[in-house]
Amino acid sequence: MSASARASFAPETAARSWFTPLTAILGAGLLLRLLFIGSQGFHNDVSAFESWTLTLRDNAPWNFYGKAGFSDYPPGYFVVLWVLAKIYALIPGSANDAAHGFAILRTVVKLPAIAMDLINASVVYAIVRRYAAQNIALLAAALLALNPAAIYVSAYWGQVDSVSWGFVLIALWCVLRAGDDPQKTVSRVTWAWLAFAFSLLIKPQAATIGVLFLAYPFATGDPGVRALRLKATGIGIAASLAMAGLTGLLFHPAADVFGWLFGRYAFGSGVYVYNTVNAFNLYAIRQEFWQPDSTPLSFFGIPVGSLSVWGIALVAAATLLIVGRYVQRRDDRALLEGAMLCALAFF
Repeated sequence: MSASARASFAPETAARSWFTPLTAILGAGLLLRLLFIGSQGFHNDVSAFESWTLTLRDNAPWNFYGKAGFSDYPPGYFVVLWVLAKIYALIPGSANDAAHGFAILRTVVKLPAIAMDLINASVVYAIVRRYAAQNIALLAAALLALNPAAIYVSAYWGQVDSVSWGFVLIALWCVLRAGDDPQKTVSRVTWAWLAFAFSLLIKPQAATIGVLFLAYPFATGDPGVRALRLKATGIGIAASLAMAGLTGLLFHPAADVFGWLFGRYAFGSGVYVYNTVNAFNLYAIRQEFWQPDSTPLSFFGIPVGSLSVWGIALVAAATLLIVGRYVQRRDDRALLEGAMLCALAFF
């Protein structure tokens, strides 16, 4: 082949190397989301994200909670919004965005969830590809990237659950890969715990999956592997606590940072003391939304506790059964199934 032929061939080869079926799926998912990114969405939440972003643009993080007014999130997502706030301040026209109904800002605050949708689809592809053919993995990625519900939640409705749960998905991927190379077990399990911890710093809904990660060292019959997994888990938990402390110090630079973090979760729990808040879970089948957790239950006229007591008891029982089955089976698929079932049980 002549030099000129090689020169003309190289760009074409390079173009084909990045244009794969997965990138086509992700590109289509992005384009579909961009069609809805300018929508008002759920006004209360989108307006809160906008207000919090402006507060972080104009104030240091350690002054945020004092300046923001109502803020029912722990500090994890405010780290994301802090970065967004600095980017937003650099966008031409953002200074006059208020005159246009904060159209630019509304677009900016929806970007993390949209980006995480696509990252999640990529992680799903990587996980499924471990166990199935490429076509099956591509189908799994497409089912998320092109899912109307996922597009609606992030791009139109403006919710950020894909961000918090996306870090759980990354954590699961890291744990699954931890056994591929014993020399990388510690680092991959540590990254898994860091991703999981950051998810909890955004929203605590995935907390029960942490029990699966705690059980991970015992899901093996090899004493040497168990010892390595225990070491990795200990380092991962220590790293997670350090990250949580540093994140807390960024917003509350004081010695009682962990007590303050616990207070943020307690405050959020106190705001939403209801069995379901616009979520079509099992409670919503029986009663309307916004029913207090303290609603008493009775069985043939005999008081048997409240919705909150039974909810906690059932979730705890389901989690223990799921984790017990995972430890019994001791394989990666049981870990994935257990994570799905723990998430479903919590919902």
